[in-house]
Amino acid sequence: ILKKIYLSTLEFLRPLSLEERYKIAVEEAIKVVGAEYGTIFLGDENGELERVYSNVPLKRQATPRKDGFTHKALVNRKLYVVTPDVLKRVHKKELFEKGVHSLILIPLSFNKETVGVLSLQAKHARKMTPVSTSALNLFGSLISLGIRNSQLYEMTLEAVEARDLFMSLASHELK
Repeated sequence: ILKKIYLSTLEFLRPLSLEERYKIAVEEAIKVVGAEYGTIFLGDENGELERVYSNVPLKRQATPRKDGFTHKALVNRKLYVVTPDVLKRVHKKELFEKGVHSLILIPLSFNKETVGVLSLQAKHARKMTPVSTSALNLFGSLISLGIRNSQLYEMTLEAVEARDLFMSLASHELK
């Protein structure tokens, strides 16, 4: 699993726009854990989750609840693996009957702050060892770092654009 994470990290830590970073992070995470679909949720200061990228078909998308595992992963900064029996009980119609038998919820933490959750859907039950759990937590941190990097890069581009506009206006007024 560490080799897969290393190779995936090389893919999504290169300079990318936020949308590209989300897409590649989900694609690489799917490869690492052997899932079929993935979604990135970002959390705001109120703990609300916003779906910023997903390759999950609409019929298999479940809305995160305040008492659900996705929200728990955000708040507790803890990786959760939702087993088939729990999925059958909690998301019978939304997920289980549509072929999802395992959810892997990876917190996206950066600098002691969780910025979101990567949710992966798998057709087969997944079991995690302590080593794979630690590795996926590290993977989540690397994804968070990449997302934060892209956010800061886009903020920098906006600031440069504002500076250039100001300089242009000031130059015009001085003339």
